[in-house]
Amino acid sequence: MRPQSELSDTDIRDRDEFINRLLNDAISTCGEALEQFLYGFSILHCLPAGMADQPSAATGTVMRPGILNSYAMQAGFSRMEILPIENFFFRFYRLWR
Repeated sequence: MRPQSELSDTDIRDRDEFINRLLNDAISTCGEALEQFLYGFSILHCLPAGMADQPSAATGTVMRPGILNSYAMQAGFSRMEILPIENFFFRFYRLWR
């Protein structure tokens, strides 16, 4: 990318809450079925696909904003912003170089 350029990225919205419930063994309502389904894709498809090429950080798609920010800084970006876009499935980011 050119200097002063931007990159947009997305991740699964509310997966942080899902992970917290998973760790606290509190998954029990039907409303969380979609989150479980998407997390399953992360573990069973996205993570192995991301590990196919090495070296790999082996992250999958379940990535907290702090991890994405860390990866962005390592890749030479200077700033990350969570965009105020309301979406049922995804959280949107903007990265600046």
